[in-house]
Amino acid sequence: MNFTKFIVKQIIMNGLGQATLSEIPEDYEPRHWEYYKHPLRRFMAQYVVQPFDERYEISLHAIYTQVMRDQLRGLERKVRRLEHARGDNKG
Repeated sequence: MNFTKFIVKQIIMNGLGQATLSEIPEDYEPRHWEYYKHPLRRFMAQYVVQPFDERYEISLHAIYTQVMRDQLRGLERKVRRLEHARGDNKG
């Protein structure tokens, strides 16, 4: 098993090699996986792990939905309290 890992690693390192710096155009925005130098890390960043920006947006959405849910529950409690205080009942 270790020999297989060694062979795969050698093929990747000899075939692909590490990333090198080169000139880039002014308006080019690098992808999130292009910041890694090692080819295995680049592969993991590109295909396996979610980018930081995407994880951040997902967490913001979760916080937003929780806040909206809490506001709705507070409004429902206020409505029930006012109905009880004023004696408003459904038909």
